[in-house]
Amino acid sequence: MSVSASQKHKNDIILSTCIIYVENSVGEKVPLRVLADSGSQVSLLRSSTAYFLNLRKLKTHMSVSGLGGSNVIIKSKIKGVISNGSGSNKRVVDFHVVPKITNMIPVNSFDISHIVFPSNVHLADPTFNTSNSIDALLSADIFFDILKVGKYKLDNGNLILQNTEFGYIISGNTSRFSSGSLHCGLITKDFETLNDTLKSFWEIEEIVPTKFVSDELKKCDEHFLKTMARDTNGRFCVEMPMKDNDIELGQSKSTAIRRLELLKDVPTENKEFLFNENDELVKTLGLSWRPREDTFIYQMNLQEVPVTITKRTV
Repeated sequence: MSVSASQKHKNDIILSTCIIYVENSVGEKVPLRVLADSGSQVSLLRSSTAYFLNLRKLKTHMSVSGLGGSNVIIKSKIKGVISNGSGSNKRVVDFHVVPKITNMIPVNSFDISHIVFPSNVHLADPTFNTSNSIDALLSADIFFDILKVGKYKLDNGNLILQNTEFGYIISGNTSRFSSGSLHCGLITKDFETLNDTLKSFWEIEEIVPTKFVSDELKKCDEHFLKTMARDTNGRFCVEMPMKDNDIELGQSKSTAIRRLELLKDVPTENKEFLFNENDELVKTLGLSWRPREDTFIYQMNLQEVPVTITKRTV
């Protein structure tokens, strides 16, 4: 989508960059450094920036080509609300998400202390001379729509300042700031064939399974990582997790007290309840309780030993 050639060149072209503000998922304005490109048919956003903004991604399927006909498949996009610093100009832009837009712009930082800017000029990117990454790219339709009245030429006509909704952008041909490499950006949409169009149907409609993780499961994972230990025998030990809020336990305490009171009323209503021997207890414990004597006895079933009776004289 972009080509950089390492070739010594006497004159470099300064590309127009500006600082815009994009609203993230909670409505906060995040500043982004963007490249205003009049040669692009689509607006692009770097995937790391899209992750930072945390905006909802929409499925898409688009093939874009750059210099030399190199194709890149784009499968997601987001709708972003961009504005200037004062928030007076807002617009909704479809940003197509890509891993990387271009290299550092400019390639090398350069000094601009000798340039005298008009006092009424507010630069769209005050750090246009500092080598830095590009977060997004604005397409040609947006580029020409943000232009406003106001134009200056500086440095003997080599630098051009053009007024926009975001401030004055800078471009031009200069020999003082040679970076040693050239950049060419050209991005166009490819017309899909019939097979590609049919293929995009199931790719767009494909449902990606999402795993729901509740707050309780997250707390359980955190509790396990904090309390998990291994004893000398090699066994894993984990502390018993308890809920932070007792109210979430419901009416379990009052229910237990009510059931205990009901058990206390049983021997009061039925006097013979405590004096009835339960064979199940005897079978289970092997003990028998005599409530009147308050003693336990152990019951044994002994087999009769056959006895041989003989005659004896007394």
